[in-house]
Amino acid sequence: MLQSNMLFDLPDDDILYDALLARSSDYEGQAFVCVKSTGIFCRLSCPARKPKRENTLFFDSISACVNSGFRPCQRCRPLEGASGKDPLVKELIELLDRRPEHRWTEGDLVRRGFDPSTVRRAFKRSLGVTFLDLARQRRMGEAARQLSGGASVIEAQIDAGYESPSGFRAAFGRLIGQAPAKSQGRVLLFADWIETPLGPMVAVADQTHLHLIEFHDRKALPAEVENLKRKTHSAVVPGRTPPIDQVERELNDYFAGRSADFRTPLALDGSAFERQVWAELVAIPVGETRSYSDIARKVATPQAVRAVARANGSNCLAIVVPCHRCIGADGSLTGYGGRAPAQAMAASPRGQNAPCRAFQRVGRGRSLCRPPLQRCNGIDQPDGLGEDTMSQEERALAFGALHRKGDPVVLYNIWDAGSAQCVAEAGAKALATGSWSVAAAHGYGDGQKLPLPLLLETVREIVAATDLPLSVDFEGAYSEDPAQAAANVAQVIDAGGIGINFEDQMVGRGGVHPIDKQAARIRAIREMAERQGIALFINARTDLFLQESDAARHAALMEDAIARAEAYADAGASGFFAPGLADRDLIARLCAASPLPVNVMMKPGAPDIATLAAAGVGRVSYGPFPYREMIARLRGEAEKVYRAS
Repeated sequence: MLQSNMLFDLPDDDILYDALLARSSDYEGQAFVCVKSTGIFCRLSCPARKPKRENTLFFDSISACVNSGFRPCQRCRPLEGASGKDPLVKELIELLDRRPEHRWTEGDLVRRGFDPSTVRRAFKRSLGVTFLDLARQRRMGEAARQLSGGASVIEAQIDAGYESPSGFRAAFGRLIGQAPAKSQGRVLLFADWIETPLGPMVAVADQTHLHLIEFHDRKALPAEVENLKRKTHSAVVPGRTPPIDQVERELNDYFAGRSADFRTPLALDGSAFERQVWAELVAIPVGETRSYSDIARKVATPQAVRAVARANGSNCLAIVVPCHRCIGADGSLTGYGGRAPAQAMAASPRGQNAPCRAFQRVGRGRSLCRPPLQRCNGIDQPDGLGEDTMSQEERALAFGALHRKGDPVVLYNIWDAGSAQCVAEAGAKALATGSWSVAAAHGYGDGQKLPLPLLLETVREIVAATDLPLSVDFEGAYSEDPAQAAANVAQVIDAGGIGINFEDQMVGRGGVHPIDKQAARIRAIREMAERQGIALFINARTDLFLQESDAARHAALMEDAIARAEAYADAGASGFFAPGLADRDLIARLCAASPLPVNVMMKPGAPDIATLAAAGVGRVSYGPFPYREMIARLRGEAEKVYRAS
């Protein structure tokens, strides 16, 4: 049960289920029931026929219900209760109820006399979710259920309000994690909650194997679920399966001190090397620990310590695959929130209650594994680089997971292997080139004047110099023809890149391409990347704001920009880049309306990163400014030398 938004704890699910049977209003606005068999959520006082206990989930907020894929009940109308004090929210919900299949946009709101920013704040305040997100999730959630039940793709497409098959495929894939055709009649992954003394855990399984089990409040959990959906080509819906029941019993035995044996069948969704490491972790006897170097000697060579640390950090089966038993070379658990509780957990002969209390005392969140990209247990990377086992596909997935609205990935743009190593050593999580900088570093001007073979060679050198994901500023893909543009991007992938900036300006001619033409090029690139099996991050750039030097006119460009964000998303883009836009309110408006994470370029006069994060930005980059600053310092120092000579 989710309780993160409550000022007090809700009672347990059995009490809430009794309240549901009694149609009690005691928890009005504080608890909601989600019915797995119907896909709806209700007030506890709903007069509808009551579901079976095993088909219910209880949440403390409407946003949790909506974000879990449930739609509001048409009898008890839970949205009306939450919106009753705000006439604007009530009016728009009525509009949504009348046209649930309509693809609502910010333009629709403006045409009806609503201010999009006001609507966004009102819905977030009342329901915890924006109006556009609510509309999108209702359409796609219903489409997923239709397809799972065997409906045709065209039927689900029409019911979801999409005229374009490609637009429906792209929108469905962003929300559900797979193409709609693959959901048709397909067995889905199911997720449910498991209560433990350390807090609720989320378990995801199919009918035979457990795929994931993590604590519900881990920041990495959404990214892990997205990665799982991509790897398995499945959607995740609320529900229970035998592996979830089995691991729940085994966890109960573990925390009660009765047994530390986990026999639930596991689907180890990782590379061959990762599965080797996880097998060694499972093989560590209860009451014993191993160092990273111990594991490295078992699976590869003593120099593979770093690779073992990465594989340990990629483990998504908390406790069941005991990454907490892998410790530092000096015997310390340096990354845990407290050595005593961590050591107790690692060395406890039978998982006794004492370590559980110890974990609660220091904070479980600081004691168990941190997100995969930050290494398990928070242990810093060991000195001495070992072999790198992260594949190009894994880098692409990791890069995509870094883009989160309101928690932007920061990219300090580089131009060659040396600058890449420098920025990587400074703490970057990923790298991105700037086309202006790369061209200037080779003595060329911007605008695709740098020969394509020279650019590709630079990409290969950067990829060889670091182990971070690399996105390449590829301007207009060196061709206006969709097929040739896709072929050119394929060369970037072959060189090791996992993402591109792809702009809609007509390179060398001024102006921007019509939306449909740019969307066709994006679609061709996405289809090529899918054939290669790479989740290429297409950062679709619009030059609307960059080409308009008068910032006072940027507001008039917003409707065009939002239309491009939606069209580019439908064509298969991963992000939306709006260089030149610097007004905080306009940025927030674009972030609220865009179905893609928004990329903003830092430049003189732009808001700081904290302000951009609060506005909902998902990516911050620096463009040519790092290179220009470096060259200015170089020129200044050189001038001093020559003036003195």
